[in-house]
Amino acid sequence: MKGQSHSQLIYIEITPAQAAATEILIPDQPLLRFARVTAMEAFVREDLVWVPPTSSPTITAAMLPKITLTLNTNNPEDPSQNVPNSPGRFSSTDENFKYIPLVSLHRTQSTANTPFVRQLFETFNVYPSWDKCKLNIAPGGLGNGETVCVALQVYYSWLTIDGKKITR
Repeated sequence: MKGQSHSQLIYIEITPAQAAATEILIPDQPLLRFARVTAMEAFVREDLVWVPPTSSPTITAAMLPKITLTLNTNNPEDPSQNVPNSPGRFSSTDENFKYIPLVSLHRTQSTANTPFVRQLFETFNVYPSWDKCKLNIAPGGLGNGETVCVALQVYYSWLTIDGKKITR
């Protein structure tokens, strides 16, 4: 049970009106609130053509290197921040930022030119505050003429790294 993991496909829509944006906020993810994230991966159009339930197409492989995922997390390694008897809850507003190039989350080589990594991107003791997370996009934005989605498969657990159950 200690390593039990679940997964959730989340998506972040980028509309044509946001084509020049360099920062897109990630909507809150209520199903993942307080969960410990164990791993993540990203998909592009060559892997996953569209994202349910939106029917919007995913980003292209060419857009992948332009995007960095910024996770806003608390510091679970600092015992002074942990709420007593409440695993996964933190008392401080101390923020840790984790900057993750989307390329490092993409592990499918769809074509010869598709950027990818061979390993699943694993995390250790990460509890994102999803409503504070964002996508950082290279200057000039994506230049998309249609609504596109960044699709992330998030693997998570309702157990702490010590095997304690996280209250939802």
